[in-house]
Amino acid sequence: MTMEYMGNLGSMIGGLAIFVSLLYLAVETRVNTKAIRSAAMHSAATAAADATVELFGDRERANLMLKMMSPEDNSDISAADQLQFSNLAISSFIRFEDMFAQYDQGVVPDKMWQVRKRFARSLIEHPAWKPLWEMWKNSPIFIPEFVEEIEATELVPNAYLGFGGPVPASSN
Repeated sequence: MTMEYMGNLGSMIGGLAIFVSLLYLAVETRVNTKAIRSAAMHSAATAAADATVELFGDRERANLMLKMMSPEDNSDISAADQLQFSNLAISSFIRFEDMFAQYDQGVVPDKMWQVRKRFARSLIEHPAWKPLWEMWKNSPIFIPEFVEEIEATELVPNAYLGFGGPVPASSN
């Protein structure tokens, strides 16, 4: 074996080692990406569950939500109840915006975001939520892309909110 042969053999082995390393890196990146997406989906689901607990977690809040979402006249609702509802509502939309940001970064899958944004869209048409959304959407609370995404979403006729009845189809 000559030195030239040994040098060529060393270069070939080095090239093969680099190829194997790159292949390993590609596999690990793929596994890591799946783990990150899974964690993001879990986080999004947990945030939705937490929001439900936040909105309805105790009898007082559940009664407030039922009162505010009721199709009946709510002009007798106290200022404190209105403020509490407003805070609960904005907290919900901040969670929607967080999910939008994760979706925009490619972390939350499209089908999960589509469901959540349709729900958010139905909320902003409800008489209890609409004035709050109108007030917030042009304020610095939300990023403009989030507002555009929600408002561009087609309203599903008779989207049932689970309380307060369906969103009227004519709200478009």
